[in-house]
Amino acid sequence: TDSTWSDEKLEDARYMYILEGIKRCAKDTEGEGILILDDTLSHHESAKHMEFAGKFYDHADQSFTWGHDIVTTHLAKGRLSIPLSSEIYLKKEHLEDEDYLVSINRKKDAEASPEDVRQILESENFKTKNEIARELVSKAFDKGIPFSYVIADSWFLNRETVAMIESLKKDWVFGCKSDRVVLMPNGWISLSAWARTLPKDRFKPVNVWYEKKKHVYYCYASNLKMRSLDGRRIRIVVSYDNKELKGDPHFY
Repeated sequence: TDSTWSDEKLEDARYMYILEGIKRCAKDTEGEGILILDDTLSHHESAKHMEFAGKFYDHADQSFTWGHDIVTTHLAKGRLSIPLSSEIYLKKEHLEDEDYLVSINRKKDAEASPEDVRQILESENFKTKNEIARELVSKAFDKGIPFSYVIADSWFLNRETVAMIESLKKDWVFGCKSDRVVLMPNGWISLSAWARTLPKDRFKPVNVWYEKKKHVYYCYASNLKMRSLDGRRIRIVVSYDNKELKGDPHFY
């Protein structure tokens, strides 16, 4: 809209309200806070001229869709679950495509030029999803959000994001792709290849309660050096959802 309100002041007030709510509900917020980092697609198939929407690949449907790709942070603490911040990810080619910029022009004047539309995006310098993610984690820290861990899927596992989280003295738990490479006595191999060498009797059942149901996973953990993290030794967990260890495992 054309309102003159300050986005920064609104954001500050919103975070103050969140922090006051956490204090007010102290009995419900016991335990360590977990900062959840994620990105999600908001589908808008019939809204081809919606600002900042674009064409993105939806891994759930395994197809391309038109919509917003939104990076978000969320706090889970005790019984409370609180959305924190979000930012729309815009592809670099969108920022450089005059036809796209014209297509999302919100002005009614048909003669509006691409430069008119660029004013909408003048503060939208290209940022990768991981750069946005790091900014949102830093914001939560700077605003005083109480969290001890950052969790995210494999998209966000990289040396820059890990280093930034650790600089805040926070721990992290991320998903990990099976093609990440780790060091074994005979050289570097993928996680999937390493998992196939593990004896079944090393996997132990782990009970996880979710939506009042018990889910059993069979897990094994080891400290290994990962090449994509500059050869750092990290804790890696292999997890199956069945006792027979059938199918492809998940890595964390």
